Amino acid sequence: MRICSSSLFASHPLSFPSKMKPRLSSLRQDILRLLETQSSLPLCAQEIHRAFPEVHKTSIYRALDYLQNEGLVESFILPCHETGTQTYYLASSQHTHFFHCESCHQFFPLDKCPLPSDVFDRPYRITQHVFYLVGICPECLSHNSQNSGDETAKAHNER
Repeated sequence: MRICSSSLFASHPLSFPSKMKPRLSSLRQDILRLLETQSSLPLCAQEIHRAFPEVHKTSIYRALDYLQNEGLVESFILPCHETGTQTYYLASSQHTHFFHCESCHQFFPLDKCPLPSDVFDRPYRITQHVFYLVGICPECLSHNSQNSGDETAKAHNER
């Protein structure tokens, strides 16, 4: 097992004192890099496994569990027959917002926080939140007006 290079930690939004840096195998480093290249869009374990087909699924789940326990990766549950249930993304100190299309099953980042500042009737201190919306993306909506549901997803995924 290799110790992760400091450059990977330097680019990560969470900082670790040198004595507390988690030990990262090459698979864990590769998963972090994959999530980094996804521009903070979540991926399910099956999508991560497709990027590393030579690695057993159990190893992928163990690596994700380790990364989550170390605070490098976060996840949320989104019941979806295409993407699976649990999705993973790079941990961040910022608010995280996603839109998930029910037709093409892609995630899209939401740039603005959809939560109003006066969401509570009493003063709470919110330290972090993850917010996702589920619906149909504009491209699938335009295909839906021209095609049936099955053809819509196929046409969108073929681009």
